[in-house]
Amino acid sequence: MTTNVGTKRLGRYLITCVLILSAAATAGAKADADSHAKVSLLAEEKSLTAGHPAWNGLFFDIEKEWHIYWVNPGDSGAALRVHWSVPSGFKAGEIHWPVPSRVGKGELTDYGYEGHVLLPLELQVPANYPSGARVKVAADVRYMICRKLVCMVAQAQPTLSLPSANGSPTDAAAKLKLFQETQESEPKSLPPTWKARAFDDGRNFVLTLESGATITKARFFPLVSNQLDNAAAQTITPTPRGVQITLKKAAQLALIPRPIPTLKGVVVVGPDQGYEVAAPLTVQ
Repeated sequence: MTTNVGTKRLGRYLITCVLILSAAATAGAKADADSHAKVSLLAEEKSLTAGHPAWNGLFFDIEKEWHIYWVNPGDSGAALRVHWSVPSGFKAGEIHWPVPSRVGKGELTDYGYEGHVLLPLELQVPANYPSGARVKVAADVRYMICRKLVCMVAQAQPTLSLPSANGSPTDAAAKLKLFQETQESEPKSLPPTWKARAFDDGRNFVLTLESGATITKARFFPLVSNQLDNAAAQTITPTPRGVQITLKKAAQLALIPRPIPTLKGVVVVGPDQGYEVAAPLTVQ
């Protein structure tokens, strides 16, 4: 199974997901019989506090060999869309996308998630929220799910009531741990001492990441569609102060009259640490 966490965290992540699946079975999980995924709406905490954001998340339990898509789906597929229904004064934020995996083989390469994944977001709680008042959160989720060359558009409408009913301490601890581990695996801002820049040599984008030390393992996930040849191998060249990643440009870029000013994406360094990158792009 491929997840958005690194190999060091995989064992405890699997245990956590098993506990979450048990809890989700009785917590409003919704799935079409033929959708190949079950979607639950989870809360990190049982209760809400006036004026303080609360972490919620869409938890996908995906059938083996099927996958859903990242914000940039890659060569095919589509990112999910969500319409939120929350009480007046509340506001659902944007999804904090975990680091994806490369899915698909051959000429088509996509970016997405297999197995289990939590897509977290902040729910803004108004300052005048009465403590203990019941709140219902609902999501209308439209997503594409694929297996090899077979794809389908699916829909789920999970709901969540807060404060939640009293569950077992094991369920509460599992949810808290899942949110913490997902937040740990989210792409972080580039450290202030690191630098990123890129140049266009005509055929490739060459991304240079300077961290102050040699980086021997890295991979890049483009945030914007149709800029890279996603199926092409990425050439990793360690440098004394970091790493260079050579990325083959997409053929579609020849049709764009203006150069791309910034190369945006996520760089994963080592086994599992992702960083958000917006590298100024020059043409050689």
